[in-house]
Amino acid sequence: MAFVLTDWLQVATGVGALLSGFGLIGTMATVLILVRQTRAVQQASVTAAYQSIISTSSTFNAVLVEHPEIYFGLTDPELKDEHWDFNEQMRLRPQVAIIATQQLDYLELVLITMRAFPRRLQAEWQDYIRGILERTPYMRRALLDDDWYTAELRALVSAS
Repeated sequence: MAFVLTDWLQVATGVGALLSGFGLIGTMATVLILVRQTRAVQQASVTAAYQSIISTSSTFNAVLVEHPEIYFGLTDPELKDEHWDFNEQMRLRPQVAIIATQQLDYLELVLITMRAFPRRLQAEWQDYIRGILERTPYMRRALLDDDWYTAELRALVSAS
């Protein structure tokens, strides 16, 4: 009888080890599924943010197409203000001042949003923003003369 009890305990131990192994496999499968789901959610979030950024950019471009005088005001190298003052600019050229500040707000939002994106995309967007600031002296002046914007955005204009 002692022999039978020992055999039974060994069988129970073997079954327990087998079930434990199955549990480990199940746990590993669950972890893999969670990792895939997390990546899918992250990718969906990045895609949604990217679409929002592109949509806003298209809206700005449409305004500039409809009002080329605003574009020329933003890019006119002859517009050399010693100091950019929002109230004064609202009297002199209100459409240009509003679009410049909206565009700078948008660029700042892009920089904040991009922190969640892959480094390659972050670098590309920083280059894009730097290029916009190089081509728009009016926005550069507004950025440098107001304390409304982050050091990160200011650093892009300083580097240009």
